[in-house]
Amino acid sequence: MVRTWLLLLVVFSAQEITSTAAALLVAQHVGLNLWLVHALWFSVIAAEVALSFWLGKLVRRKYTTSKLARWAERFAERWQGSKAMSREFTLFLLNFLNFPFPTTFVSPWFHVPFASVFVWSMLGNLAWYLLEWLIVLGVIAWAPNFITALAAIIAVGLVITLTILILRKNTGIMR
Repeated sequence: MVRTWLLLLVVFSAQEITSTAAALLVAQHVGLNLWLVHALWFSVIAAEVALSFWLGKLVRRKYTTSKLARWAERFAERWQGSKAMSREFTLFLLNFLNFPFPTTFVSPWFHVPFASVFVWSMLGNLAWYLLEWLIVLGVIAWAPNFITALAAIIAVGLVITLTILILRKNTGIMR
């Protein structure tokens, strides 16, 4: 049981769909309290958003000429250049498409207050988390046993991961 909680802690930090969905399947299969699973997810993502925002703010303030700071500035300029989306919606979208850490790390360059960054980042990650649960529950309803469900989740996760990687490459989201 402790191993399952440690697995959830690690995969929630990474937010990669295949491993997270598989871990959610395991948590559901072994009968963990799902409210505690959700609370752990929220705690991990909230800590990651706060930590990465703080680190981004530190780099922006103290290391303005560093390579990392220049990359973050270019990244923010590219995404702020689009007037079709508000900065808040941009944060939501980036957190849905990407891991929380790099997105909230560059958020100080968006000139958005921490409260807005936190709310929109959490909403983007919540949308992703709900997508993961939809995949898990859909597979559980269809699969005849745990092994088949796990294989299906891995297959679906790989297809989604490859699709997002292709989209990132073609759209330049993380350049």
